[in-house]
Amino acid sequence: MHVTSLNHEPALDGVRALAVLAVLVFHAAPQLLPGGFIGVDVFFALSGYLITGILLLEYQQLGRIRLGRFWSRRWWRLGPAALLLLLVYVAVLAVRLPPESWPDRGWDLLLVMAYVSNWARALNWHQLVDLGHTWSLAVEMQFYLIWPLLLWGILRWAQRPFLRVGLVVLLALVSWLWRVYLQDQGASLDRLYNGTDVRVETLLWGAALALMVSSVPTLELMRRYEHGLQWGVPLALLTWMAVADWTHPVVYSLGITGVSMMTIMWLHGLHNGRWQGHLVWLRAGPLVWLGQISYGVYLWHFPIIRALLEWPLNGLPLVLWTVLLTLLVASVSRRFLELPLLARRDRRDRREARSTQ
Repeated sequence: MHVTSLNHEPALDGVRALAVLAVLVFHAAPQLLPGGFIGVDVFFALSGYLITGILLLEYQQLGRIRLGRFWSRRWWRLGPAALLLLLVYVAVLAVRLPPESWPDRGWDLLLVMAYVSNWARALNWHQLVDLGHTWSLAVEMQFYLIWPLLLWGILRWAQRPFLRVGLVVLLALVSWLWRVYLQDQGASLDRLYNGTDVRVETLLWGAALALMVSSVPTLELMRRYEHGLQWGVPLALLTWMAVADWTHPVVYSLGITGVSMMTIMWLHGLHNGRWQGHLVWLRAGPLVWLGQISYGVYLWHFPIIRALLEWPLNGLPLVLWTVLLTLLVASVSRRFLELPLLARRDRRDRREARSTQ
């Protein structure tokens, strides 16, 4: 049996677009959007929600999770674009840097390719100069490796929908409490910001939402306050982006969890279709397009910022040039590399599905 994919919701591309723009502005000109770093948390929650939905669909139709197929599809979605970035980076370094600097940058490349750059930052093994933003990609990839196994165990052991949701919520709470404990013990900001164990919370909240909407009725509390939440949630997220400081202790004690909660409420409102005001503008063509290339935008924006800093650019001009160049590179990557490879992957999967019928 062939497992069909989840229905594509263009509004979720709009969410991706807003999240990646927030991160881009934060990296280029943090004074303009000091809390733009929470765009990563929005990505995490959305990723946990979508990936868990895909895994649940397969489990419901086949009674199992095909791990090899899942990991292969994740690689073909994420790996080629990342390799292109690294190849271009190597070529630029070979031209611009003296040979004595190559070993240090070589460590950057190895850490990124192994998807452990977040731990290099968290434990102060090595500080990546131009590729530090890949920490979040490493967190997601580590989640993709472990989560299907954990989810399969939860689905096999817990038969009641509420129990399944409760177990995932418990895992999210454990991650939050562990982060609070480490903070209380004097852990560094790098440890609290980059560690998979303390940042997986947001991915797990997204996973809990996917489990909830697949089999658990909407909470009456959500229905009762839906109108206020529809505009209160995005306003709260925008306010946090405008005022938050990533170095402030409250970000790690309550902020990450709060952003996670607001994001899954937003996603839930989009899922059930009752937040019509959001669906209209999030489905706007430019936002959907930007959301579709958001992975490439995230990959390329930080190295482009680093390159532009060699020019007398800062503030809004730096943001605008970064947006222009990043959109150009990311759209070319998607058109000529990512989409052809994804189409080839899907054709292969369809052939395999037919051969097993």
